[in-house]
Amino acid sequence: MERWPPSAMVFGTEDPPPAVRRLEAGPLAAEFTGGAARRISWRGVEAIRELDSPVRDAFWGTLPFEIVDLEIRTTEDSFEVEHRRVFAGGLSCRIVYCGRADGTFTASFEAHAEKDIVTCRAGFVVLHPLSVTGAALEVTNDEGATERTEFPKLISPGQVAFDISKLHYCVGGVETEIVFDGDVFEMEDQRNWSDGSFKTYCRPLARPAPYHLKAGKNVRQHVAVAFRGGPPASAAAPQSQALKIGDAGERMPAIALAIDSGSAPAAEDMARIRMLRPPVLQLRVRPDDCVSVFGSAADLALGDIEIDLEAVLPSTSSIDESLAAIADAAARLGIPVARVLALPEPYLRNYQPWGPWPEGPSPSAAAIAARKAFPGADIGVGMLTNFVELNRCRPPPDLGDYVSHSSTAVFHAAEDQSVVQTLEGLGHIFESGRAIAGSRQYRLGLVSIGMRTNTHGDAVASNPENRRMPMAGADPRQRGLFAAAWAVGAVAESAGRGLACMALATPTGPLGVVSRNAPPPQAIYSEAAEPAVYPLFHVVRALAAMSRAPRLALHRLPQGIVGVAAQSGARAALILANIGDDSREITLSYDAEIRRLGRDAFPAAIANPDWLSSSMAAHASVVALEPFDVAFVNLPLAAPA
Repeated sequence: MERWPPSAMVFGTEDPPPAVRRLEAGPLAAEFTGGAARRISWRGVEAIRELDSPVRDAFWGTLPFEIVDLEIRTTEDSFEVEHRRVFAGGLSCRIVYCGRADGTFTASFEAHAEKDIVTCRAGFVVLHPLSVTGAALEVTNDEGATERTEFPKLISPGQVAFDISKLHYCVGGVETEIVFDGDVFEMEDQRNWSDGSFKTYCRPLARPAPYHLKAGKNVRQHVAVAFRGGPPASAAAPQSQALKIGDAGERMPAIALAIDSGSAPAAEDMARIRMLRPPVLQLRVRPDDCVSVFGSAADLALGDIEIDLEAVLPSTSSIDESLAAIADAAARLGIPVARVLALPEPYLRNYQPWGPWPEGPSPSAAAIAARKAFPGADIGVGMLTNFVELNRCRPPPDLGDYVSHSSTAVFHAAEDQSVVQTLEGLGHIFESGRAIAGSRQYRLGLVSIGMRTNTHGDAVASNPENRRMPMAGADPRQRGLFAAAWAVGAVAESAGRGLACMALATPTGPLGVVSRNAPPPQAIYSEAAEPAVYPLFHVVRALAAMSRAPRLALHRLPQGIVGVAAQSGARAALILANIGDDSREITLSYDAEIRRLGRDAFPAAIANPDWLSSSMAAHASVVALEPFDVAFVNLPLAAPA
């Protein structure tokens, strides 16, 4: 068996994650990593998810920096972290964090521009954990007036609060007060992008962006936090119990495969891709590339597979002409179109809730035109990008047969912890998306870690060095165990939301499940003598087999474990994944067949697309999972005779 670095098998790269330093001052604790203060907790309760000061470029990308002159000073009742960040292009920042056992935490930021800098944001960002959802919120402005509101339950399309100089809220019994100085702050509902947080940030979005920091300009900001109180007394932790399985009263979503001109499989990929047997192909087409995409679908289509179209309509032609060209090509090539979501190309970009909106045809006009061009198909409304675009440009409630959007996990941040937290954000998105859909079907496009479409720029970020970076189209974790475990978590979050369909990958390319020996070099896969599949391949294959089966509810899952289950006759098919920081064990009621996709099985799993069927199963009543392991479990629903 080949031995590869564990980091490459889990994360798809040997680039190590940033080191994490835990700091404590009595009941106050925080983690310092990558220049940010994270998981700021008081008496064990996370009250602030993150405090950082990223600098955004002209297209909202995050500027990379080097940390220099780092000093960490600790005493029994305090800690202080001081460092400088040096950015290419002539910008440097000095940041100081200070925590004390009396429940105070402060942060100061001073930036100096040696040259003219073009930016969309430079200053503090405070992330609030999703445990505050629905909680009371007090907002004080610069004039001292206080407004009493709440963190919204359903995702707000616009800002939650404006003109902030002080915030006060309570989470888990901990009273949290945050005072801001040095700029005008406001809060947005960052769940719109699947982030696991609400975000308070400086420089209101209503101001022009990008803007210039002139040479010689200094920017100074200060944030002061005070914590009081503590969590209520709790009963002793319950003893470990066996996993409980029950009827969820709904069906599993159909698992689709997303295909566009850049991800269509080549001839040598077809045999492996056919093994996935997805019940739905989502084809993203334009008038000028629909013939080639339809050709790939025709080669892949098996049996009663359904074809959903995502039609991007360019501004250079009328929407009727574009849809007629796509419909004609589908008819000529024998593509049976079941559903169509047509969208004018300008709506692939992001707009604020107040606009201004693009000139030309609206999404509603495109839906009406699609009904004429495809009279036998269901017509979708919504967006082909993130939930935020749907939330800000909602379709009329009586238009369309289904509502859709997509999602990426690396829009604002790309650290492992942040990407895992997007699973929590997805649960909130599914809840809000279901509310927008109403009585219509709720069907998702591609839900992935990497970014398919940059709504704030002309292209996704290039990532030739295989790093964890925001807005990257090619995320190295797609090739590792990480993406396989993350996909299980994404489907797990759909429970109870009436989700009819979702795509988790493309066949090939940066968001694919099959390896191609193409630049940039890929850890492990560039060395493979034979074509390989990613661990995600096996998860997509197993989930596709569960499509539309009776869903089973999973109770008593240990912390950090996510899972989905479906009924198959008298047995249950389970997929369990560990997205936590520590190893975990799941106790089953009976002995089961267990196939564990982890570091030991990795070489065989990527070399054999039929690994799920051909690998030897263990028989046990306990499933042990290291971080980002995935287990495929087949067990009886009742005690064996």
